[in-house]
Amino acid sequence: MLRPTLDEVLGNVIESFETWLVPEITEPYALSVAQTVGNLLRHVRARAGFEPEALWHDNADLRQVLDGLGVAAPPPLADQCYPGLEVLVNEAMELREALDAFVVEHPGHPDVLAYLARQLQRQRPWMVEAWSGPRR
Repeated sequence: MLRPTLDEVLGNVIESFETWLVPEITEPYALSVAQTVGNLLRHVRARAGFEPEALWHDNADLRQVLDGLGVAAPPPLADQCYPGLEVLVNEAMELREALDAFVVEHPGHPDVLAYLARQLQRQRPWMVEAWSGPRR
């Protein structure tokens, strides 16, 4: 039984697009748009691979930061394993709302700044990978 992973499917779409379609494009603006589409496809592929685990860790990290700041965080939606991305995103949005409310009252708090630095490091894999192809 053939069961390609999401990464394999997206990889094949990207390869087909860039191998067979992009070389046939000669109009400069159309080529520019095609290169942007290739980069966006790589971005989707990288996010699909990296974001669930990173977001799960990010939510746990932010929950600890909020607890340390004395901010009531919403109850966790995810337990010991990585749930679907939709659950993680919903949880992240609730946590960010609590963080936003804290930052309004305490801008520049060192615990918040340290958390944001960790968050950027967790997001780095899909931000870098997304822009590894031809540029327009």
